Amino acid sequence: MVLNIIFSFNRAMQLDYFLNSGLDRIKFPTETVVLYHTTGEHGKGYKKLIEKYSNYPQIRFVERTPNKLSTYLKFRLNKEQKEQYLKGDNFKPLLEQIMQESAHDFVMFNTDDGLWTDDAYFDDDIKNLIRYNPSSVTYRMYVGNNLNEFPDFVLKWGNYYLWDYYSKQKITHWTYPFAVDGTVYSRIYCLDMLKNVWYHNPVSLESSGVDHAMKWKLFGIGLSPEKSVLIGTKLNRVSTTTLNPTIHLSVENLNEKYMKDYLLEMHFPKIANANLVPLEVNLVKENIRETIYRMDEFGIKVQENLGVEGAKSQMQ
Repeated sequence: MVLNIIFSFNRAMQLDYFLNSGLDRIKFPTETVVLYHTTGEHGKGYKKLIEKYSNYPQIRFVERTPNKLSTYLKFRLNKEQKEQYLKGDNFKPLLEQIMQESAHDFVMFNTDDGLWTDDAYFDDDIKNLIRYNPSSVTYRMYVGNNLNEFPDFVLKWGNYYLWDYYSKQKITHWTYPFAVDGTVYSRIYCLDMLKNVWYHNPVSLESSGVDHAMKWKLFGIGLSPEKSVLIGTKLNRVSTTTLNPTIHLSVENLNEKYMKDYLLEMHFPKIANANLVPLEVNLVKENIRETIYRMDEFGIKVQENLGVEGAKSQMQ
């Protein structure tokens, strides 16, 4: 079984859409843990969401809480890191506690603006490669031969693709050895790695994970399905420390609509990038369908700025 940890902040409606897509598309056993925090009225949206999924024993929700100073005493933090820490919460110890208490062999991370677009499988061949090569092999489900600029160094391996993350210098999804989107790792090995790096939220988790992996040449062998099965939906940005391009749909407005029982509905173009701006965004309630976005010139520009590297250095 795979421990599926989803990071979420002020996006109850989008998280609901993502969870529902996972129930439909994920074809392997998972335990899903939503690690979330909220501000303002968003707490009410998450309360409604948690009640909705209370009958799904494979899904549970864990809320982040304020920091305790002892959390990071083992790390020598610079001024910027100290400032981030003082504004932060218990994200790092809580994440590692969830991973430590799990009995599953594998772990993957996701964010609440994701969407499973096709059936996702995790076969025994891949499991065994990760199990017996925990520092080297990972399985990434948001890449495939349908994406633009599919690299020539990626090789066919049975029904999968295989590549060396360190074979090229240009930053792409296939040279980025650690990600918090749809990538499966050995749980125990990933946990041991994370205990030795400093991070305080999903953004710094990914950047610190990448730096550590590259320094020690970890997770060098990547595998993926033939066609990607996961995308990032670029509706909005909730992090104040990034410049991730989005179409800026208000999370406050979406939360208000969610509290009134509206659900999200999106339509996308042909999937040729791991991050996509939707052609249309609707809010649906019974027989009511309210269109709140259609692709426009700004959306086209946003999509153009989400190049083959997926703006990973500016990720939410």
